[in-house]
Amino acid sequence: MSSLTRGSRGASILASLVLLGMVGAAAAVADLVGSVASNGETQTASGVLAVGPASMAAPAGPSAENKPNVIVDKETTGKVYKDARGNDVYVNWACSQEGVVKDIKKLEQSCRPGFNYKVIESKGSVTVKPVRAGAQVGCPAEAPNLSCSKGQSLKSCTGQPPARCQVEYCIGGEGNCRKVADGVKPGDDLNVADKQLEGLKSAWQDAKTPAEKKKILDEIGGTLSPQVNDALNSVLNEEQKKAQAEKDAAAASQKSAADQIAQLGKQGITDETCRSLSSATARIALSQAECEQLAGLKKEASAAQQKAALNDDALKRLSEERKLLAAQKVATAPPPANATFEPYDATKAANPAYGCDAGLNVCWKKGTGTGTGTGTGTGTGTGTGTGTGTGTGTGTNDTFNKGGGGDWMQALQKLLGGGQQGGKKSPPPAGNQTPQAPGTCQPQYLCSGTSLMQRNNQCVDNVVQQCQYGCAGNACAPAPAQGQNCPSSPPQPNPSGCAGGAWRPTYGGNCVNGWQCVPSGSSGATLSAQISCQPDVADVGMSVAISYSCSAGTSEGSGFQTGGAQSGSATATLGTPPGNTNTATYSLKCTSGGQVATQQCNVQVAKPSIVLIANPKNVKSGEQSRIGWVTSGMQACVISSVDLPDFTEQNKNNTNVNGTAMTPALTNTAAFNLKCTTQGGGERNATTTVEVSN
Repeated sequence: MSSLTRGSRGASILASLVLLGMVGAAAAVADLVGSVASNGETQTASGVLAVGPASMAAPAGPSAENKPNVIVDKETTGKVYKDARGNDVYVNWACSQEGVVKDIKKLEQSCRPGFNYKVIESKGSVTVKPVRAGAQVGCPAEAPNLSCSKGQSLKSCTGQPPARCQVEYCIGGEGNCRKVADGVKPGDDLNVADKQLEGLKSAWQDAKTPAEKKKILDEIGGTLSPQVNDALNSVLNEEQKKAQAEKDAAAASQKSAADQIAQLGKQGITDETCRSLSSATARIALSQAECEQLAGLKKEASAAQQKAALNDDALKRLSEERKLLAAQKVATAPPPANATFEPYDATKAANPAYGCDAGLNVCWKKGTGTGTGTGTGTGTGTGTGTGTGTGTGTGTNDTFNKGGGGDWMQALQKLLGGGQQGGKKSPPPAGNQTPQAPGTCQPQYLCSGTSLMQRNNQCVDNVVQQCQYGCAGNACAPAPAQGQNCPSSPPQPNPSGCAGGAWRPTYGGNCVNGWQCVPSGSSGATLSAQISCQPDVADVGMSVAISYSCSAGTSEGSGFQTGGAQSGSATATLGTPPGNTNTATYSLKCTSGGQVATQQCNVQVAKPSIVLIANPKNVKSGEQSRIGWVTSGMQACVISSVDLPDFTEQNKNNTNVNGTAMTPALTNTAAFNLKCTTQGGGERNATTTVEVSN
């Protein structure tokens, strides 16, 4: 499209505004986001005001429709064009969407023919990404390049009528997806929130260990809504019921077998008498069948005991997984005004007597009081209640320009060179009483001096509790711990004697021996250290990624270098652990103002080994050999032979880490290779050869 002069551009805008007034709500404005060219690549939309197409019939021929337009949900439908040979080409458009998980219900859109969809959840955000489906053909030149009011647009051109939409749910990115719908009718809602919940439950169910479940929670990030938390807990509930039922059945089976063994013992049928069955006396007293019955009962009792132990392990695992969920759960109700706040603890989060908010890093004992609630609905709202808060709100899904004109007004401002937004303001310090623009701050708890405050989304801080012992992070500090065999600690001085700060205890060994006035904002809080290592399991020689942070002061690493930085990341090469251990330990030491805090993380060191043999090693023509292998530290192994394609095909799905495979009748010498994936994700190979002689 040729560029517009200044005068013609103004005339185009004026003409478009007149047209907008004529068509009313059906009109829409290109938001300069990005449109899709006929080859599917994203290009910049020109600054032209255009009306979204309303006709569903095939166009009579090339026209001004090849200009960018705005897609309007449920109004812009697919069109049928003709290619140069007169064949039908089905053209459709779709938009991507992105938002935070807590607002996922705002991401609803309908299935557009010619597309499949991926719902990608990662680090607290959700992206709905359309993907072209079906056999794509060249798009006709007259097919318009439509743009989206928000998000990128995509155009699909197929030679056949598009099928129904398929929806996948992905965790952490597009590489870890699972199908959650395979038949959404064109025009029907994708129900993104339902698909997200269904996919997350499926992934949670497939994760068999706490480590695998923690990885899911780490990848999706943020905290879990009560609905999601309850759904994942329901999966654990079903597993727990099953494990408990199997444990009870095993215990009953074990008891039954023990009772029968005791009854046989009263009849003189014991292990000792059965071992003497060859003697004449025993043959008269016992029968072989009775001894076989005794052996079977003992075997049954042993199997039942093992099964009970396995289900005990399963119940312990489920307990750990519940703690993971508790640590991620969003508080379902705000704390009452008279609540006593404590630092967040996973044990308290699992205790029904406590309310906790992992995002705010605090817990409180449940009680009565007046709380301020956060509204729920398609938008946001506020409300009040006793102990819990409820509210209503309104909102719009403006991805497809369904709002009341704000988007097109912003687009007009952009076209005229105005409407530029400044950078986002930084949140004010704790204690602020001046309201800011809504959304400037995240609702949270802040602690400063001796006051614990609740901040709203306009950054206004309301004091909810006075902290006798000052602050510990964003919670009130607990009473100072007094060690054993210590005299009574001196009383805390009057707060008026420490204006602008808080009294903090001083120690002589483990005993509180005095108090010091620590000004607000100084580093009087308890020093903390945090460190994490990835991966959890690795081979010798592999790299380990380490992240660390100190709440204050400087750092020192053991097994890696920090350079004294307060926080950061580092990489270490995994060496051979000492002695008979199989764990590498990395330690972090934080130092600040006489305080020292340490923390460590561990990486399991895999020690992979392979023994591969052929038996026999030499055969005559037409004879077979057996290939056997024993490994350690492996996830999976596959045997193959470049000389025997059929043998390779036959064994490609045999991934046993220990096993055997029979060769076919050999007429020529053949080489065999065992390829294994280590527990640390590395690769090991071993080879052997079977010689053939005539």
